[in-house]
Amino acid sequence: MCGIGSEFDLMDMEDNNEYKCSNSKCTNTTPRPDNRLFGVVEYICNKCKCQMEVISTIELCTICYKETPYTIDTHIDKRKHYVEGSGQLCSECWDKINK
Repeated sequence: MCGIGSEFDLMDMEDNNEYKCSNSKCTNTTPRPDNRLFGVVEYICNKCKCQMEVISTIELCTICYKETPYTIDTHIDKRKHYVEGSGQLCSECWDKINK
């Protein structure tokens, strides 16, 4: 992790995206990181080696950064443990705050 783009490598360590293969005949949803281009991380299909596309981004808890069961597209009225002005919490952090 040195050189151009190393700060992006650190950001991608905890990837909270869901992927699909850009090949319409492939149903793979598990990407493989490919950082051969100046440290920039792209995601490649494990099966057919095509580029992976982000289909949704999982919302992370604003306190502990764990994944929550919601995507960023889920309206806040349809979520549990959402705090306006703060963001989405996981159930464990919600329980700790609301004891």
